[in-house]
Amino acid sequence: VGQALLKLELLLTSNTANVDWQRWLGQLVTACIDKVNSPSLKIRDRAVALLGHMAAAQPLVMSNSLEVVVQRLLDLYRQRSTDVLHVADESLHAVMQNLDPSRCFASLEQVIATQEGPVLCQALKLVRVVFSRMPSRELLDSLPRLVPRLTVTFASSDASIRRATMYCFVELHELLGDNFAPYSNMLSKMQRKLVTIYLERRETQK
Repeated sequence: VGQALLKLELLLTSNTANVDWQRWLGQLVTACIDKVNSPSLKIRDRAVALLGHMAAAQPLVMSNSLEVVVQRLLDLYRQRSTDVLHVADESLHAVMQNLDPSRCFASLEQVIATQEGPVLCQALKLVRVVFSRMPSRELLDSLPRLVPRLTVTFASSDASIRRATMYCFVELHELLGDNFAPYSNMLSKMQRKLVTIYLERRETQK
C-alpha cells in the first residue's frame, strides 16, 4: 500500500497530462482518507501527504471532497503525534491555499464554533490563511458570526489558543482596516493593546 501511495504521489507531482483525474481522483481521495488512521506510520504519512498534493495539483477535482478532507486531517490533531502533524499541517495549508476560500472558511468556521484543544488551535491558525483569499465583503459579512466566538477563544485558559486567536485579530485588522473597528471594540482594553502591539511590530518588520 505504501509503495502504491508513493507512486500516486510521484504521478501527481510530475504534472502528467494523460491521466483522467476527473475519473479517478474521488476514489483516490477515499482511499487516502481510509489510510489516514493506519497503524503504519509510513502509510499514514504517505496518505496525508498525498491529500495535500492532490489539493495543490488538482484543486477543481479535489473540491468535491473538501469538507471531509479538512475534518479528517484536523482530527489527527487529537493524537498529538509530532511526525504526522507536520505532514498534516502541510496538507491542510495546501487545501486552504488552493481550494475555494468560501468553502474552506465555512468548514473551519464550524470547527472553531464547536471544538476545543489542539483541533481548535489548528483551525484558528488555518483560518488566517483563508482570510486573505476571501473577498472583503464576504469576510466582513462573516464577522458577526465569527468574532463573538473569537472573543471567547481569546480568553481561553490555553495559551496556544489565545495566541492563535490574537493573530486572527491582527490579520483581520490589517485586512479590513477601519471596517474592523466596531469588532475591535468587543475586546477588552488589554486584548486591544496586545493586538495593537503586534500590528505595530508587523508594520515595523515590513
